[in-house]
Amino acid sequence: MRADEGAKGMTVEATAQPSAVLRELFLLGKPRLSALVLVTTAGGLAMAPGHIGLLHALFVMAMTSAAVAAANTLNCFLERDTDGMMKRTRGRPLPSGSVRPAWALWQGLVLSVVSVVALTLGANALTGALAALAIVSYVAVYTPMKYRSPHAVIVGALPGAIPPLLGWAAKTGGLEPGGMALFTVMFLWQLPHFLAIALYLKEDYARAGIRVLPLTHGDEATRYAIVAYTAVLVPVTLMLPRFGVGGLRYLVVSGGLGLVFLVWSLTGLRASAGTRWGRGMMLASIGYLTLLFGALALDGPRQRSELPVLMPLPAFSFVDQSGKPFGSDALRGHPTAVNFIFTTCPTICPMLTRKMATVQERSKGTSLQLLSITVDPENDTPPMLEAFGRKFGADFGRWRFVTGPREAVERAVIDGFKIAMFREQKPGEPDIWDIVHGEKIVLVDGEGRIRRYYDADDAGLESLLTDARTLE
Repeated sequence: MRADEGAKGMTVEATAQPSAVLRELFLLGKPRLSALVLVTTAGGLAMAPGHIGLLHALFVMAMTSAAVAAANTLNCFLERDTDGMMKRTRGRPLPSGSVRPAWALWQGLVLSVVSVVALTLGANALTGALAALAIVSYVAVYTPMKYRSPHAVIVGALPGAIPPLLGWAAKTGGLEPGGMALFTVMFLWQLPHFLAIALYLKEDYARAGIRVLPLTHGDEATRYAIVAYTAVLVPVTLMLPRFGVGGLRYLVVSGGLGLVFLVWSLTGLRASAGTRWGRGMMLASIGYLTLLFGALALDGPRQRSELPVLMPLPAFSFVDQSGKPFGSDALRGHPTAVNFIFTTCPTICPMLTRKMATVQERSKGTSLQLLSITVDPENDTPPMLEAFGRKFGADFGRWRFVTGPREAVERAVIDGFKIAMFREQKPGEPDIWDIVHGEKIVLVDGEGRIRRYYDADDAGLESLLTDARTLE
């Protein structure tokens, strides 16, 4: 800490009211920027298929705000000297001396840990990883790169584009094409937005030693770059319905917004366009993005596909791993992924169960349930099924392992689910029988109907998760 910083910090500590200090710490998170990020995160949550409770959604939004505040606070800590050189930032808490740098550092670090851990545990591991990626790329890559290359704006667009993908992943647990399409829109939008800011604040950036395109390549090249990026952005926004995001109403609104935004960018090619135009372009980009996501939210997510109804669910009455009755009626009211295993299987069944564990992890936050039916009921007692499930991290609140009389199991599996199942004598060992059964995972809807069969590979699981969300 520099001597002048220490003196300022001591003065603040001695004279400032606690409420004033808290306000300054809050401002380190750049709340106005955070508000825009929350709009895009909410867009990802709204557009993703499936269901998420209000409290869960609010939790994701709050922790996303904490992650954004963490990145912004650490950015303010690293740039406290250069912020003091720029007119628009010299009044921030650190260069003005109203907050000690050490406080900012601790706030940024604590918020980083809390937000990433909370999103990992409260949503899923992917959401936590995306939040961590956003914080690290913004603070450790983009911030120092600004002083070396004008192309830092492209790197900085990565953390800025993650919020809608973070909202999507919190709801679905995956990175489906719809979420990636929203990420692409946000990534492209930031480029003309940031370049417009660089145009009208280039003198400020020059004082701070930040290398932006107007300073390295000139205003004209920057305006042409803005038009080029906008010309790429607008068609991409029109492609969202192809990925199950938005519908006809969104398409009409986004087409009109895109045309106006593109025409506005083209006015920057006039020789008379200057810093005032750059500020107007920046404000227009914010309005464009807000209205675009508003149109998406109003139009709602579009169903991806119509699943066929193959056959009704067979009626059965079994017991689960705890010995409690479990019948086919328990599957009604929510989609269920069903597979068939036995605990002494040395090869296929452990693989199938690991795949089901993946489905369990990636479907957190949805109503999807899981059911594993043993095809060896004579040997698989409820305690054996419970031990087997625990081995693979089964959440018995969502994933049940069931058994029953052999005849009833065979009738349900073979005649009901239409899964091949038979016992064959092991060659050379007449007293040992192998159990052969199908390796498919079956999707059952909440009305007790079998909808589709899936291979237990990565592509099959992706299709299963996507289809299950359309049944929410």
